[in-house]
Amino acid sequence: MVFSRRDADAWQSKGLEHAGQGRYEEAVRCYDRALRIDPEHAAAWSARGAALGRLGRCDDAWVSFDRAIEIDPDLTEAWRGRGKHLHRQRHYADAVTAYDQVLKHNPDDAPAWCARARALTCLMRHEDALLSLDRAIGIQPDSVEAWFEKGSALILMKQYSHAVACLDAVTTIEPEHTEAWFRKGKLHLILQQDEAAIRCFDQVVRIQPDHPGAWYNRGVAAERLQYSDEAIISLEQALALNPEDIRAWYHKGLVLRHLGRDEEAIACFDHILRLDSGHAAAWHHRGLAFARLQRYNGAIGSYEHALKLDQANPEIWHHKSLALLRLKRYEEALACCDHALKIDRNHAGALLSMAEAFLRTGRYDQAAAAYAEGLVLNPGCIAAWNNRGNALCHLGRFDEALACYEQALEMNPESPGVRKNRADLLCITERYDEALACYDRELDGNPENVDAWYRRGLVLHILGRYDEAIASFGRALALDRGHADALAARGNTLMTLRRYEPAVECYTRSLTRDPDNLFLIGVKGLALMHLGRIGEADRCFERLSSAPSLQE
Repeated sequence: MVFSRRDADAWQSKGLEHAGQGRYEEAVRCYDRALRIDPEHAAAWSARGAALGRLGRCDDAWVSFDRAIEIDPDLTEAWRGRGKHLHRQRHYADAVTAYDQVLKHNPDDAPAWCARARALTCLMRHEDALLSLDRAIGIQPDSVEAWFEKGSALILMKQYSHAVACLDAVTTIEPEHTEAWFRKGKLHLILQQDEAAIRCFDQVVRIQPDHPGAWYNRGVAAERLQYSDEAIISLEQALALNPEDIRAWYHKGLVLRHLGRDEEAIACFDHILRLDSGHAAAWHHRGLAFARLQRYNGAIGSYEHALKLDQANPEIWHHKSLALLRLKRYEEALACCDHALKIDRNHAGALLSMAEAFLRTGRYDQAAAAYAEGLVLNPGCIAAWNNRGNALCHLGRFDEALACYEQALEMNPESPGVRKNRADLLCITERYDEALACYDRELDGNPENVDAWYRRGLVLHILGRYDEAIASFGRALALDRGHADALAARGNTLMTLRRYEPAVECYTRSLTRDPDNLFLIGVKGLALMHLGRIGEADRCFERLSSAPSLQE
C-alpha cells in the first residue's frame, strides 16, 4: 500500500489531538506512524519531541527536536518545542537561544517573547526579561500571559507597586483570573494596603470558594485592620478547607488574644503544638495568654518551652521576667532581664522590668538608673515615669521625683496613681496647698476614692482647717466604715479641737482593726484622762508599759 504526505499529515493531526487531551503515549504512536510514512516530516518530529518531553523521555525528545530542525531549520514550532523542553530541564540559557531562533523567523511572536522572558527570569536576568515582556505587550497589548509574566518578574525585583499595575491589567482583560487576583492580594498585604488586599481575596473566593490560601490571607488582612470577627470567620473558612494549616491556627490564636478570649487562644496554640511541638511562636503566645489570665506559672512554663527553641529572642526573656515579677520572684526576673539585654542592649522592656525588680527589692539607686535608661528608649511609658518617681522619692531626690510625676501627668492627666503619688510628694515637701488641690482634682473625677478623702483630710489638718479635715475623714468613713487610718486621723483632729468623747470613739473603732497600735493606745489614754475617766486611761497606759517593744 502506498501512503501519501496527506496520510502522514493525518496521523500527525491525530497525534496533536491526543496530545491536546494529555494522551501522550497515543500521540507518540501517531507521530511514529506519520514518520514511517514520511521520515522527513519535520512538524511530526517536532510534535513527537514535545510529547516525549511530557513523558519525561528527555533523550528521545532531544533527538526528535534536533531531527526536526535538521530537516527544516526555519520550523519555529520545533525551536519553540525545543525551548520549552530545555526550560523544563532547567537549561535556561539554551532555552533562550531556542526562543531567539523562533523570534529570528517571526519577531512578532508574542508567546515566544513571553517564553524567552520566563527563561531569562530563571537566569535572574530580570531587566532583560522585562524588555522581552514589553516587546510582547507591544505586539499584543491584551496578552494576559505577557502582563502576568511581567507582574511576576517585577515581584522578583521587589517592585511591588509596578507589579500590582501589571496584575490590574490581567484582571481587566480577564476578570476571572484567580491567580492574578490572589497575587494582587498578597502584594497589597506586603504594601500594607489591607483594605485593597481584602477586596482582591474577595474576588478569589467568589471565583473559587474553596481557595484556602485566599481565606487565610484575607484573615491576616482583616486581623491587621483589627476587624477581629471578620478575621476569625476567614481563618475558620481556611481551616475548614485545610484543618492542619498551622499558619491559620496561629493567626486565629492571635486574633482571639486581641479580643481577650485567652482560653480560646490557648486552645488554638495547643492545636498548633500537637501538629508541631517545635513552634516557638505558639509557645510564646500561649505564655502571653496564660499571663493575661494571671496564670503565671503556666505562662512561665510556656516561655521556657519557647526559649528552648529560640534562646536568642529577647521578647520571650522579657515576657518571662514579667511573669516572674508578678510572682515576686525578683532575682529570677533580674536574671531573665540580663539574658534579654545580652541579646539586645537597647531592649526597653527588659530595662524597665529590671528597674521594677530593683524597685521591689529596695535597690532604689539601681532602679532609678535603669528606669532612666529605659525611658530614653521608651519615653511614652507612663508607669515607668511614675515608678522612677517612686524610686527617687525613696532616695530623697524630691525635685527629680516631682519632675517624673509631672512628665507622666503631661501624657495622661487622668492617671490616678500618678496624681496620688504627686500629691503625697507635695505633702512630704510641705507644699500643702498644691497637695490639697491635687486631692480635690482627684475627687472631682472620682468622688468615691476613699484614700483621696483620707489624705485630703490629713492635709487640711496640717493647714489647721480642722472642721474641713473632720468632714473629709467623714467622707472616707462613709465609703469605708472600718478604715482604720481615717478613724485614727479623725480622732487626732478631734483631740486637737479638744473634742475628747468622739475622739475616744474613733480610737476605739480604729483599735478593733489594729489592736496592737501603741500610738493609738497612748492617745486614747490621753483622751480618757481629759474626760476624767482615769481608770480606763490607766488601763491604756498599762498596756503601753507592758508592750514588748517598750520593755526592750
